[in-house]
Parts: sequence; C-alpha cells; structure tokens
Amino acid sequence: MRRIHVRTLSPVIALLLSVTVLACGDGGGGGGSTEPVVPASITVTPESVTFSSLGETRQLSWSVLDAAGSPVNVPVGWASSNTSVATVSTGGVLSAVGDGTATITVAADEFVDSMEVTVAQMAAALVVLPSSLSLMATLTDRISVHIEDAQGNAMLNATVAWGSDNPAVATIDAATGDITGGAVGTATITATSGTASSDVALSVIPLATATFSGSVEPIFTMTCARAGCHTGGSAPNGMDLSAGNAYSNTVDVASTDVPAMERVSPNAPLESYLVHKLRGSQAVVGGAGSRMPLGGSVSNDEIAAIVAWILSGAANN
Repeated sequence: MRRIHVRTLSPVIALLLSVTVLACGDGGGGGGSTEPVVPASITVTPESVTFSSLGETRQLSWSVLDAAGSPVNVPVGWASSNTSVATVSTGGVLSAVGDGTATITVAADEFVDSMEVTVAQMAAALVVLPSSLSLMATLTDRISVHIEDAQGNAMLNATVAWGSDNPAVATIDAATGDITGGAVGTATITATSGTASSDVALSVIPLATATFSGSVEPIFTMTCARAGCHTGGSAPNGMDLSAGNAYSNTVDVASTDVPAMERVSPNAPLESYLVHKLRGSQAVVGGAGSRMPLGGSVSNDEIAAIVAWILSGAANN
C-alpha cells in the first residue's frame, strides 16, 4: 500500500524561511537563493517480486518527489523485515536468501514506501543416485535424490513424486520413494520434482540368503582390500576390510566422513554410509571423496547382496 506523507511546517520554521527568502532577494549584489531540498513522497517499484532460486537478484527502482511533484535527489535508506528470506543493499539491489516472504522498505526522511518479496525455490535439476540398481525380490530399498534450483542451490525439502512403469516387478511408495521388489525382471523408476525428473533402471533379482562370510566379506576382499587401499594399518580412516577385520571395522562403527552415520547400521542400509560410498551417493548425505572402491567397481547385484545382509540384521554369520 502506498503511503504519501505531507510535511506541515511549524510557524517558526515558516517565518525563518520567509525571512531567508526576503534577505536573499533584497539588494542586488549577485547570488541567488538556495532553497533546501524537501522530499514530499517516495515510491518504490515494482510492488512485488518472486524469486524461484536462492542467490537471484533484482535492482529496485525508486522515486522521491517534492511537494511540486518534481524529482529530488536525497539519500534513502533500505531495510528488510526478514533477512533470512531477502536482503537489500544500500543501492536497492534485492537478493534472495531463503524460502519465505519479506517486506522491503525504503525511506527518505519520514516518507516511507514498501514492496513485498517472495522466495519459493523451484527444482531445475534432479539427479537420482544410483542411476541403476539391483534389488532382491520382496526386499525394500530406497533411491537417493539430489535436487537443485536454477542457481545450483540444493533443495533439501523439495517434494518428490515417484512412479514405476512396471508395478509387477517393483512397486514404489509415492510419498517416501521406498521400492519393493516383486517379480524378477526390470522396471524404470521415475522421480519428479516440479518440471525436473530423472529415471533409475531397476533390476529385481531372485531372493537369496546373504551372509557376511559367504556373501559380503568376499566382496570386500576382492574389491576393496587391495594393496594401498582398505587393508592393513595404512587403510584410510582405519577401515581395514581384509578378511577377519572387515566386520569389526564396519558394523556399528561411526563413519569418519559423516560421524552421525555408521559405516554399517544393522537393518538400515540407507543409514549405512558404506552403502552410499559403494553407490556413489555419499555427497547426498554430507559425505566426501570418491566412490568405492577406488579404481574398481562393485556390481549392482553385489551391492544388492550387501543390502540384503544389512536388512537381515548385519550379523557376523
């Protein structure tokens, strides 16, 4: 809402001004009068702005007029009612900081105008990790999703819609993204947020009993416990995955990269940092470094066996 204030001069100030004018106009000695610049209104445009990405900017315009309606050049001050949503510079540059709404005000003396800003991130890019996945029949797993706005800022609370093109092979919880294997076969899982979407190629493989000694430890020994990698006293972060050492260095052991997560958390593969490192989704959970194993690979079916073992309780069997 526009607010235009009219300044009323006190009798004393009016008298002083009239005396000043008469004094400057009397006598002829050259030099004209210099009247003070007095603003009578201020207007900011536009009246509202909506940002869809954090870090977006917009130059605001403003106009200060005197009582005669003529533009005057006077200093103005800017303020934001919510700097966690939007900030404004001394030059009137508006910047999006976080989702929400804020009121931006500009003032010249006692004259004030305002405009509204809304920040509502919209998905511009969506990446699913891994891009291909194996899952044993009847078991449930979940895909990690990384979503960014047009400025490349992560959208941590974005709404994601899920779908499966072959419900006989895999069903998916549209709200959580939990995938449950059905019949052996293949399906395409699609994640959508706003106008961004991405697919995952899913293979459902036969259900098999996965034990640590028969299924998991051999995978670690063949792919990770190699010279110069996860073996011996020089293993990165002390994670020796060689035979006889892998279990005690993984199950219920806090991750070095993400201390809030265990390397292997029984019954919870998505809370197991080692699963994310094998899938290459470690950055989504706040991790770092390269996908494991460095310079090698673990197949989707092998990761599915590790997931099945974790879901069964991650026993040392």
